[in-house]
Amino acid sequence: MYAIDTVFNIYSAVLILLLMLGLLQFVTKIKAINYFSAGMLALFAGLRGFQVGLDTKNYVQHFYTQQLSGNTADGFERGYIILERLVIKMGGSPTTLFMVISIITLMLLAVFVTTNTEFGTFAIAYYYARYFLSRDLNQIRQSLASVIVLYSLKYIVEKKFVKFSIVILIAMQFHTAAIIMFPVYFIVGFFIESAEEGRIKRSIMLFLTTFIMSEVMSPVLSYVTGILGRGETYVTDTSNLGTASMLTNVLIFNGFLVSLLIFYMHRNGNEISNNVKNFIEVYFVGFSILLGLRNFPVAAARLASLVNTIEIVVFFQAMDALNVTNNKFVYVLLIMFLIIGVYYLNVVSGGSVIYYLPYTISIS
Repeated sequence: MYAIDTVFNIYSAVLILLLMLGLLQFVTKIKAINYFSAGMLALFAGLRGFQVGLDTKNYVQHFYTQQLSGNTADGFERGYIILERLVIKMGGSPTTLFMVISIITLMLLAVFVTTNTEFGTFAIAYYYARYFLSRDLNQIRQSLASVIVLYSLKYIVEKKFVKFSIVILIAMQFHTAAIIMFPVYFIVGFFIESAEEGRIKRSIMLFLTTFIMSEVMSPVLSYVTGILGRGETYVTDTSNLGTASMLTNVLIFNGFLVSLLIFYMHRNGNEISNNVKNFIEVYFVGFSILLGLRNFPVAAARLASLVNTIEIVVFFQAMDALNVTNNKFVYVLLIMFLIIGVYYLNVVSGGSVIYYLPYTISIS
């Protein structure tokens, strides 16, 4: 049993509000609700107190170190450092920096979901349930990088490697792990170019191959992190293995979504647009990364998360596979039910919500 405040608190209240806004947006088709919902979350993240989230205090400390050093401190990627120094030069505070990053991240997210799904606010609600606490209240650099990565995906299906590379290089200015998208480009490109009939079989072979290769990934990861000069602790620090049980939950849920998406592709075939096929293939590759790195939970979560933010869109294709009645009302109920389930799995069942309670506001 969980203490009542880990279930019924400000975070669950925000989720309920987002679901109601999602229902309103679905009925009215008013796209502005997407931007209102994202703006609300930007305020929620930007104004948080400095004790909310494990990494927040590290960013606050780095901000003040940067300020006292006369903008000469380093330690993070270049894009983040530039934003931090700009805020300091303008006389801002850590809260100002958090607000700037939150607004950029969540407005970019709102634009993307508005463009790529008719269920924009539900997509934002899914993002909230799946990623918001761990990213936007904690790993803010990865949060921004992951949303920027979303804008690179269309260039895979369009075969525009230069434009793809520009977007990824921008994302890498906020989190180096975005480099994982370069192999993703070629893997997904191969699947898109391959014959339609064998695509599902090849995806399953990819899952099996990465699962088997997971046993020899340690030296590969050590080599890559050595070249990059970042992320080595995710491979060598055995204390990080404490998140293995949480990774197992994510693997099970992602495997469930993958199964639904395979059924969706089998059932709908050529009716699926190239853009949606692209998104689904990217998600499959992200799932393969989780499988391949399952012995390194933190590395798996960081890398796969950057690839799999597209889950907020392909989730709706998975729900379409579940909706055997083809009834819109049943479809919306499935969406709301699964979003609540995702929230429970990610925030409540693992007990991670305790690192974000109590929620306080900082106006410094």
